[in-house]
Amino acid sequence: MNEVLVNAQKIGGINHLSWRGELLKQTNQWIIVHGKPDNEAHHHTRDLKFKFTHEIIGIISRNEYYNLFAAYDSSGIFHHSYCNVATPGVYDQQTSEVSWIDLELDVVFDKDGNATLLDEDEFREAVNKGGYTPDMIRQTTNAADYLMNRAHSVGFPFIQSNRDDMLAAIDELV
Repeated sequence: MNEVLVNAQKIGGINHLSWRGELLKQTNQWIIVHGKPDNEAHHHTRDLKFKFTHEIIGIISRNEYYNLFAAYDSSGIFHHSYCNVATPGVYDQQTSEVSWIDLELDVVFDKDGNATLLDEDEFREAVNKGGYTPDMIRQTTNAADYLMNRAHSVGFPFIQSNRDDMLAAIDELV
């Protein structure tokens, strides 16, 4: 197993959320990580620790302003996807850390294909504090629009069926 630290940060390098998982694959476009049920995560900005209730496959884009974490129940059936609008992910082989900067907005896809945009108030607050450049604001809002429009997609990485279909799609990545 190739263990990695999965680490989301806020602007300014502030740790936001971290957990240990397994690096499944990396390509020029994607970093794929796996988290098992009962993995412990640390939500630094809320000062709490919790355990995963589902198996997680994380698909972190190296090029686009989002990442997606698909949750599956114990039989491998899709439960939901949580998409972070975030800077492109980076994998540091020396430290075994996968990281990105969380840009506040999130999109949740449920098993029925419905999408909900979250944390618009947090995004507005961060923008008002001056932490975002005009380009970051544009990238963030464009990524949120893109994710909301993908709610009914069945293409990678928005596969909403089962874990085995997702793993098969990951195997085909080059």
